[in-house]
Amino acid sequence: MSYTIKIPSYINDFKCIGKECELHCCQVWGIDWYVSEVERIKNSDCSQELKDLVARSFKKTEHDDIVRIIFGEDKDCPFHDKNDRLCMIQKELGHDYLSHTCKTYPLAGTINNGTILRYRVISCPAVYDLVTASPDACDVYTKARKEDITTVNSCFVDTEADVSDNPVLMYRNELFDFFYGIISNKNTDIITALISGILAASKIDEFAAKDVKRIPEVIKALAPQMTNPATLKSLQDIAPNLSVKLPVLKNLFSSLEIEVPFRKFIQNGEATADTDVLFISPEQYNDYYKKFRSCFPKDYVIRNIVRALYMDMQMPFIDKKDSIFANYAYFAVCVAAIEYLGVCIAASNDDEAAVRAKFKTIVCHLARKLCHNTTTNKLVLDFIKSINCYTPGYISIIVK
Repeated sequence: MSYTIKIPSYINDFKCIGKECELHCCQVWGIDWYVSEVERIKNSDCSQELKDLVARSFKKTEHDDIVRIIFGEDKDCPFHDKNDRLCMIQKELGHDYLSHTCKTYPLAGTINNGTILRYRVISCPAVYDLVTASPDACDVYTKARKEDITTVNSCFVDTEADVSDNPVLMYRNELFDFFYGIISNKNTDIITALISGILAASKIDEFAAKDVKRIPEVIKALAPQMTNPATLKSLQDIAPNLSVKLPVLKNLFSSLEIEVPFRKFIQNGEATADTDVLFISPEQYNDYYKKFRSCFPKDYVIRNIVRALYMDMQMPFIDKKDSIFANYAYFAVCVAAIEYLGVCIAASNDDEAAVRAKFKTIVCHLARKLCHNTTTNKLVLDFIKSINCYTPGYISIIVK
């Protein structure tokens, strides 16, 4: 089948760094395998040692045809060789014997109405390096081609049932281009761009509730406003309300149960009795924010991280059943949370190289939880709703 395919510029430059990877994908994630994939290894001409390891390394799931890797106490995949940091299955049998997820990661994408958006997920540190390497790394271009079945199978497909449940999905491609264009606009800073998207998402929802078929018309009408210098200037001039923003983000980490591990990571595992490294006072925040941004003097770095997260979240629909505003609000709050952690790192570290390295780790680890976990978006939105901040104005304050 022929598809229209959209891909970011960096995608074909990817190369797995294997045993050199310090944030490897063989850790923490509970990878699902098809029973047929496991049986293929058992019936292969591999060592008895590997067969025995396979026999004790999987557990049943609620699906009869799927089993899941059992991690050890170190949270590492049992097939990850500690000596050479390579996969035992791949070493003995080759790439073909890996699970579908292991074969395709970090490649991912979406398919909607004959269009594939293909990208690589930023939870992979090698992808992070590509994304942050050049200004145009995340620029998306389009071409027509026949796509191989491996790539197609690595994508999330919008089915007829999905579109029936939420007709706005029929405009995924148009909405992707619209919002991606907003955050890619180099004539404004990324924070202002995010706020523009929040307001646009709210407006699109308003019209979609009355007549979903008006979405292309609304996008066309809104597009000039998103690049209007006067409009952007007015959004840029909005004064931040740190007395709202900072406690919201601090408590968000607690609600996601990531406060303790990130606190230990930021302070290098040391206990700090008199300082909460995950809370910066409004009086200090601006100074630490400037310090954080000074570690990334090239403006495109943060923008490209945001653009990569946008794709990684399958935006504008990380949740196919939710509204445009709900999906975009989740994306915007997640960006604000990641940036906030970057500021916390800068507040606790004086070495710029250390700040950059720690921020990379934070982005990769959080992308796993925020982009690849089907329940995190509900947790975040429920938290925002519980504190009565689920409005365009409050989401903008959290971002600003």
